[in-house]
Amino acid sequence: MEKRRPDLVVISDVHLGSYGCHAGELITYLKSIQPGVLILNGDIVDIWQFRKSYWPEPHMKVLKCLMGMLTRGTTIYYLTGNHDEMLRKYSPFRLGNFHLVDKLVLEICGAGFETPSEAMHLGKRILAVPMTWQYEQQCNAAALGQMGVTIHPAVDRRFPEVLADWLDRAEPVKMAYPDQTEAVIARILNVFELKKSGTRFAV
Repeated sequence: MEKRRPDLVVISDVHLGSYGCHAGELITYLKSIQPGVLILNGDIVDIWQFRKSYWPEPHMKVLKCLMGMLTRGTTIYYLTGNHDEMLRKYSPFRLGNFHLVDKLVLEICGAGFETPSEAMHLGKRILAVPMTWQYEQQCNAAALGQMGVTIHPAVDRRFPEVLADWLDRAEPVKMAYPDQTEAVIARILNVFELKKSGTRFAV
């Protein structure tokens, strides 16, 4: 069976080692894909349940599937949750393209105005992919690139490699925008008062 090759896959709350784990269904899904980046978003292994000594063969096969993905080039991020919080004593940890971390913030957006501006104000890392044939986004992307934001022209075959590199190396781009809230409110109230009094004004 030919595998699908999604750029990014997020899987959460598998709870390997617990009786309610649907390991068989997960194995079927994992065997059907070869993602560029796989994010295991917490509670993949249920360490709280280890005292029950429950670890059937399908649970081991899930780990084998994940190891196979690593050897075939998938970058895997394992984020610690609450049922596997004991792993936090070892994070952050990296071995090849496997990463054990406590959090991962992905700010992936188009090259519009609002989201990149917000992300830069908050000091987030940004990977911007401008919309194809959208002139404004192309112009914004050029400007964002000059400001240090990572730009990739499209979600193409190279995108998984670009995404993995960005996750490893990208630095936040911090912009300090002046807070003009009070001035804007004062201006609105002033215009409102002028309108009420019938005074002519220039906007």
